[in-house]
Amino acid sequence: KVELIPGDSVQDIIAKVNNRIDVLINNDGYPAVRNPINKVERKELIQTLNELTVFPFELTSQLLPYMQERRQGKIIFITSATPFRGLPNYSPYAVARGATNAMALTFAQELARYNIQVNAVAPNFIESPTYFPQHLLDNPETYEKIVRPIPLKRLGKPEEPAELVAFLASERADYITGQIMPFAGGWA
Repeated sequence: KVELIPGDSVQDIIAKVNNRIDVLINNDGYPAVRNPINKVERKELIQTLNELTVFPFELTSQLLPYMQERRQGKIIFITSATPFRGLPNYSPYAVARGATNAMALTFAQELARYNIQVNAVAPNFIESPTYFPQHLLDNPETYEKIVRPIPLKRLGKPEEPAELVAFLASERADYITGQIMPFAGGWA
């Protein structure tokens, strides 16, 4: 049974979990603000880290006892391929996503003894109205500019990384842990 449990706080989500969780998919989003490094305000950096790194850390640590007790579980972080290459003028976002990638690697090492697999899927350049509004995709010149840095010369479809997440959540991936999997058409 798959259940989407939205919540504004870790406590909201914990209250909705009935002492049973097999797979935790941390799919946290927060808008990347474009600013050169010397124009990034401390508040912006802290907020980005809170949303993309601190929140999934706290949620995961609160839900771990359910998985540890049963000695099995899957934790999947949806991060970004951005930390693999960097992204000028988006340093808070890249730093937060890089920290979450490191968190996945560290958690994988620590939780393997409980038979809990921890991995991250790190997409970029996926079709999404948030990042790529339809009017941009409908303009051939703009679309060509968007896909220029992608070796596969196209945007990914949302179902493509979703299939990887489904695989990682399945028993077929019981021997995969501690992996950050870029999903960006060869960009990272």
